[in-house]
Amino acid sequence: MSETWKFYTTAQECWDDMLTDIMQARFSVDLEQYIFGLDEIGLKFIEAAIEKAKQGIRVRLLLDASGSAIFANSDLGPELIKKRRCCDFLQPDQSLAAL
Repeated sequence: MSETWKFYTTAQECWDDMLTDIMQARFSVDLEQYIFGLDEIGLKFIEAAIEKAKQGIRVRLLLDASGSAIFANSDLGPELIKKRRCCDFLQPDQSLAAL
């Protein structure tokens, strides 16, 4: 696997490429975010994650519980955790090693 770097000048350009990569995933999707909201772009990421999970692709979303509190406290957060088993929230007192 070759490593390539791309620097983005706009968030939208980055999000578009991330969504494209998710939709092209054949084996797994791993996404770690500090801030994840229920805005237009957040919902696009959720839809993409659910679609890939339905296709049998392993999807793992690791989101910060504080930075993503709106999502964590919504109906969608628990749904993804219970039904799709593809989302987890990192608590402020929890280390990555505990996951």
